[in-house]
Amino acid sequence: MLTFPQPLTIVGLGGNLPVPRVVGAYIALYLMGIAFISIGMFISACTNNPIVALVVSIAVFLLMFIARGIGDMLPSTITFAVGMCVVCLALLIWFLYRTIKDVYLSATVGVIGLGALIALYFLKPSVYDGLVSKTLNWISITARYADFYSGIFTFAHILFYVSLSILFVFLTVQRIEKRRWS
Repeated sequence: MLTFPQPLTIVGLGGNLPVPRVVGAYIALYLMGIAFISIGMFISACTNNPIVALVVSIAVFLLMFIARGIGDMLPSTITFAVGMCVVCLALLIWFLYRTIKDVYLSATVGVIGLGALIALYFLKPSVYDGLVSKTLNWISITARYADFYSGIFTFAHILFYVSLSILFVFLTVQRIEKRRWS
């Protein structure tokens, strides 16, 4: 909010102010800040070390900022997409095991997930065309911010920021409750 006097100064000096762009930029910055704070709170709740939470939070925020550029640079082949899906499934299984400490449930999720990936590959391989690029573009924070800055207000972008914030606040509360009862 330290920049709020700047548009007023421009108008006061007789300049032309694109009101939709300025309002859109402030709204997007506010929503993006709420999303980043909720993600940072969750990461902080997952570790006891504040330095680790800081480094991981900065890495996640940086990834969200450059996701669009990374998505454009990666190959869009089906083989690469399947490989990335397998890597993501392995990370999900590892996170699930670390969270609930149940080998059987983690293995079941892994087998079902791998079966679904293989079935999808044989039944409809076109789903994997450009999947990594599309996913990274969807994760990208800058694409949504650019639309707000251009004066384009879409409910989907607002819903993205709000739901992301609600999801990570919910996960933070669950993580703190789990720590409290264990």
